Amino acid sequence: MTPARVHDRTQLDTLVDNPGTTYVFDRGFVDYAKFDAFCERRIFFVTRAKKKAAIRYLFDHPVSEGSSIKRNGYVQIGTQQNRMNHVLRLIETTDSQENPFC
Repeated sequence: MTPARVHDRTQLDTLVDNPGTTYVFDRGFVDYAKFDAFCERRIFFVTRAKKKAAIRYLFDHPVSEGSSIKRNGYVQIGTQQNRMNHVLRLIETTDSQENPFC
C-alpha cells in the first residue's frame, strides 16, 4: 500500500510480476517499452486504446455476423519513433449506446 500521491507507474514492477496472469490497465497508462517487456515475460494485459494512438492493422480475423465485436485484428501500436516490437490483438466493439469502444 502507498499513499494516493504515489503514481501507479512507480509500483508497476512490483504489482505486475506474474507470468501467465492477465492484468487490466487504465488507458491512462501507456508505456510501450513496459508493454514489450510484459510480452517477453508472457505477462498478458488488457487496456483500452487511446483515441489518438497510432495503430497499424496487420490482419483481421473474421467476426461472426450479429456479434457485438465489430473488428478483431492484430496490430502494431505506436509511431516510427516509439513503437512496440510485439504485435497485439485489438478488439473493437460498441458500448450500450453504440459508441465505439476499443
